[in-house]
Amino acid sequence: MKLKIAIAEDNLRFRTAFQRYLKEQQDLEFVIVAENGADLLLQLESVIADVVLLDIRMPVMDGFEAARLIRKKFPDIKIAVLTQFDIEENIIEMNRIGINSFIGKDQVEEIPRILDIIGQGGVYYPDRVAEIIKKYLNRISVLNAKCPVPLSELERILLQSISQGKSPSQIGELINKSPRTVEKYRNDLYQKFNVANQQQLIFEASKWSLLK
Repeated sequence: MKLKIAIAEDNLRFRTAFQRYLKEQQDLEFVIVAENGADLLLQLESVIADVVLLDIRMPVMDGFEAARLIRKKFPDIKIAVLTQFDIEENIIEMNRIGINSFIGKDQVEEIPRILDIIGQGGVYYPDRVAEIIKKYLNRISVLNAKCPVPLSELERILLQSISQGKSPSQIGELINKSPRTVEKYRNDLYQKFNVANQQQLIFEASKWSLLK
């Protein structure tokens, strides 16, 4: 089954380059092409997409507002943010919103592999992004506080595996459970940490120093 892709990018050159390259991939299908977040949200009302490639700086509605609304209205859609890694605050804010991946605009040839990872339920953060988020977490005062959420050893293993981008199937093999059971455990963690998705879960786990 092809992965259905939507893209919101106001730069015609980038948008055309992404479309041209990804159309050559047999397991990907473009279903939405939008110039801004408002256009994207409007089209998502009537067209099903699995993954959204989302630019940050766009007219009418920027990537931040679009990502927040997608998380609220279409929580199952995966979000991959297109970035040039130039502003740390943008990366930190998108991480708070709970996006699935950051993709550099110079990583066009890597996109099919990244889309495959997040399409299977994993996450992909380039080293540059992971380092920015790590430095941010090291600066916040709660880093050394004791986590208020009690966790079993199994839940700690699950948290660690999720942070490494492993899919439910891969985690299931590790702990000898079915993918469906892994998803149930993951949803239980969402409730414990009061988060909506695994990206927010990773952020909270990092904040409380629960990840190695």
